[in-house]
Amino acid sequence: MAGDFALSLLIPFYNEEDNLTSLLDNVMKVSWEWPIQIVLVDDCSKDNSWKMLQQWLVTNESELKRRQFEVDLFQHKINQGKGVAIQK
Repeated sequence: MAGDFALSLLIPFYNEEDNLTSLLDNVMKVSWEWPIQIVLVDDCSKDNSWKMLQQWLVTNESELKRRQFEVDLFQHKINQGKGVAIQK
């Protein structure tokens, strides 16, 4: 089933430690009736966004699997801006 998604959510972020996990919690609240892909792109955040994302993924791993959500992660080594983040 890899790559067979009705919906892909692209979420680029930069220094969003105060908002990222609540955004993802809200995505999980929606009653999706099909497998979705969530693509997260960290544009070289200087805060704890990446660490918080990793913790959120561990906490929600079983629910993501149960609901057939695929999460793809990308982390830039230098800040390149939103335009580049959404092209990856």
